[in-house]
Amino acid sequence: MKGLLVALVCVGALLTLSVAPVLANDVGGSFVVTADEPTVITVSDGDTLTPLTEVTATVIVTSPGALTGMTFKVYYDASGASTDGTEFTNAGTGNTQTCYVITWDGSTFSGSPNSSTTWVLGTCSYTAGTGTFSLKFTPGKVATATTGDAKWQMGATATNATGPSTPAFSSTPASMNLRTEIKAIPTSFAWGTVPAGIDYGDGTASQEALGTVTVIANGSYGMDVSTSSLTWGTATMVTDTPDATQEFAVRFDDDATVAGATQLSTTPQEVLAGGLSAEAGNDHTAINFWLKLSSIFTAATYNGTIVIVVG
Repeated sequence: MKGLLVALVCVGALLTLSVAPVLANDVGGSFVVTADEPTVITVSDGDTLTPLTEVTATVIVTSPGALTGMTFKVYYDASGASTDGTEFTNAGTGNTQTCYVITWDGSTFSGSPNSSTTWVLGTCSYTAGTGTFSLKFTPGKVATATTGDAKWQMGATATNATGPSTPAFSSTPASMNLRTEIKAIPTSFAWGTVPAGIDYGDGTASQEALGTVTVIANGSYGMDVSTSSLTWGTATMVTDTPDATQEFAVRFDDDATVAGATQLSTTPQEVLAGGLSAEAGNDHTAINFWLKLSSIFTAATYNGTIVIVVG
């Protein structure tokens, strides 16, 4: 037993001697969680747009970090079904006929095409607490009218420190109403002095050119011509041959030859057709009128009104 006790004591002594004091220092450790890009969860607006009428679009964004930018596009889509990132990119940076872009750089809103056109950027705002953008804008005069399957798509993408989001789109693409406008038209024209019994003729006193009519349109249109009354002073307009005293007739066309010209009456009749214009408008310069008088006419000045309408 004594030997066993000695051994135990020795072991205990050895264990005690082998334990040395330790000096400890704090060692730092870290890891990084990458924030996700923002998500555009809502793009909404009215389902019908009208040139020169303000509309409000709403974009709602969720983001794990502060937003640094946002891009909103409203663009013409001939198929009515192009809602993907490629189409969003290909819509471009702003065009009076096919695309309007609103950008926010973290503090300031801007629109393209800019204020030198008839597109207008209204009052826009961003509420960080709800991630809501309220975007007011007015489509320009030649924002392409929709027909058939065509629509105007609205989409948006937002950016934070991580990068841009995938574009999101309105669930109800918008239609664009047709708008036409006569920008410029002569206030009057005159045949001047003509003889009684004058007949239709190209390059004679019977023929008078109207001058330039400028039309601004965001789609296809027709131009109609009529007279407001068949009575011009003491003369009477007829729609056939002017045989009786004080009878006259007028024809019109969109070229310089009377062949194929249309008889003027109080019923609007188309003289020409046009299409989508630039904001400067389409110039129509070839409209002519031809006058025919009966052989019995009192010498005087006769005035009337010719009505020209586009739509």
